[in-house]
Amino acid sequence: MTTPKNSSGGDAAEKGAAPPQLTTIDDPLEVLLGRMLEEIERGRWGFMVAAIRQTLQRLKKKEKLAMVSNVDEFCDALGSASPAEVQALADCGLFKMICANLKAQSRESVAHTVECLSHCIRLVPELCVRAWEFGAVREVTNIIMEVREATKKRALAADSSLQQALYFFEAMGRPLKGVPCSEQAKKVSKKFYHWAIRQGVIEKVAVTWVALSDIEVRDRDPRFMPMVYHGATVLMFGTCFAPKGRAVKLEEQAGLLGAVLQFLQLEHQRKLTDFGYLTVEVAICLLLNVWLLPSSARSETLRGGKRDIAEHADIVKVVTILQALAEAQSEPVPAISKESFARLVCFLIFEHPRPLPKSTVESAVRIMCGRSEEPTWEHCKALMAHHFHAGHVSIDFLFSHFFPGFLAAFCGEAERRAPARVFTPELDPLMSMLSVLSESLWYSHPPDEPKKTLEMKNKKAGIVVLAKHLPRFLNLMIDSRAAAAVASLTRSAFYHSAIHVCMRLAHVAACQSAADLQRLNEQIIPVLVRNMFDGSGDGDVMRIGRAGLPGYLTNGLVPGMQPFRVEFPPEIARKRGTARYNWGRNCVEFSEEILVEKPHVLTQLLSDMQKGGAIGVDDMQNDEFERMRLYYKHRVIYNGTNQAAAQEAMIAEHPGERCSSCSILLHDVKRCSRCHTRTYCSVTCQKKDWPEHKKSCSKK
Repeated sequence: MTTPKNSSGGDAAEKGAAPPQLTTIDDPLEVLLGRMLEEIERGRWGFMVAAIRQTLQRLKKKEKLAMVSNVDEFCDALGSASPAEVQALADCGLFKMICANLKAQSRESVAHTVECLSHCIRLVPELCVRAWEFGAVREVTNIIMEVREATKKRALAADSSLQQALYFFEAMGRPLKGVPCSEQAKKVSKKFYHWAIRQGVIEKVAVTWVALSDIEVRDRDPRFMPMVYHGATVLMFGTCFAPKGRAVKLEEQAGLLGAVLQFLQLEHQRKLTDFGYLTVEVAICLLLNVWLLPSSARSETLRGGKRDIAEHADIVKVVTILQALAEAQSEPVPAISKESFARLVCFLIFEHPRPLPKSTVESAVRIMCGRSEEPTWEHCKALMAHHFHAGHVSIDFLFSHFFPGFLAAFCGEAERRAPARVFTPELDPLMSMLSVLSESLWYSHPPDEPKKTLEMKNKKAGIVVLAKHLPRFLNLMIDSRAAAAVASLTRSAFYHSAIHVCMRLAHVAACQSAADLQRLNEQIIPVLVRNMFDGSGDGDVMRIGRAGLPGYLTNGLVPGMQPFRVEFPPEIARKRGTARYNWGRNCVEFSEEILVEKPHVLTQLLSDMQKGGAIGVDDMQNDEFERMRLYYKHRVIYNGTNQAAAQEAMIAEHPGERCSSCSILLHDVKRCSRCHTRTYCSVTCQKKDWPEHKKSCSKK
């Protein structure tokens, strides 16, 4: 890789013998100077504008630039220029002149020139190519490398040359941030950072950034926060775009982790500036990229850094900040904070000495269940299984640190995705959470069968709660209403898996006591019965398999118990819509109005309950696999029009009742109140179909 060239600067056209021509008002430089003079005229030096204008008229372009390059108003005018104006200035040689002036200026006076360069590159990213060609890179790099570690921190915060040098480095990396520019600009930007890494600039910036974090608030200069932001961005570019074999090991930089966590807490400050919000965002990126993302490197330094995170005095406060940012969609930094928050909580579940708040774990699991964060959830599962099977965490630890928040998130996700009748990518995390519950209950068994003694030899398996801890797990499932959430999924596309978990929970309860089984069934059976009524139009296998579950959960597990049945006691006849489960009589009690309002549904339910034994586990499993097969058959890259096409093709073959008018797959079946044979998705479709349906409609 070549080193950036130093250029003697100047415009070739100005080296000739011809006398300079007067510039017109359309000259981009004259336009910029006009703005500068207007700004000066409004200030305390306004009386000098006439003299300055006369002086500028006698100077050549290069001399004009040398005269005004250190004027604050000129930098401000350049910073507020449009990209088209900056491009015009660069085309007439102004950018090359600014680059040439770098070499001629002292360390104290170079700040304005570097700021002008940075403004130009920020507005027109293509100019990073010219900055590389004209030798500006080396001159600006020297400013950073000449900073002494012994420099007083207060003086460091007020060093305008250092601030503008960091601004220049941030501007040179803009093509890598996805801003519109050519491939050549992106290539030069990456080449620039590769060169800077080899020169040790990133490590030098890291040392400076750590020093900035130690500056007291009362000693901070107004330029402090922009300097912090630009320095953090340079570090982020250095970690993300390092060349192969030359990775920047920022985790080895002393004090950097503390600086990141400190700047993250800027979010708590009132009246935070735009640069403050940007600094928080970049600090989140650094925390994620350097310490939280999975890495093949297992250095002792990296492990030590993670221990420092877990033991940091303010880590809970940092988690709270990230949680607020991740949950507040209106905040400016929710995107990157979601993954950082989820991964940090996933890490702290196993490493923090005290349990995190239940709401924090719940929020992290819920965010990980989002489609965009699914890899984070899979990583969390793998990490959890690794720690558990390696003996790093005990089951007691999981009951206090993980399960409460996980079950709360599961309940929320099940409610949010209901009725979940068709497989979609959005259901993958919910299916994965259900599999965690199923694996946890692996040691459950019916009361009349011997205990399972087979060991889980596969170390990649999930959490498996030992038989002696299953009663505690059952109580947690009931108290959190996760058992009811599982029962609600018996109408979903993966209903067989939900039925399987319900049966395992009932096995645990039956092995304990009749009181535990009663508590479980009083929570599960009302949900199951509601699904039976709402899902009267589901496929035969799903409907009949679900109808046989209440009988198995009650008299199927308790010898001598009355068979499960439906009754209409007179004491609830006047309570509209009432349905309750009576454990002592093993029946679901309905108000008699159901006989009038939904006689066809009740008839279907009673018929399905009688046929419950006719549907075996294999039948339900095969039916669930068929639904999943349709999903994978039509699954393509889910974006744009492909998603709608795949979904439409899959639903067209999916089992279940459809609207008699528009043929859409029905989630909640609504029937013609007269004949109960035609099904509709809405009143609109029913009215649309009535002219044809009235020919055959007859009261039943």
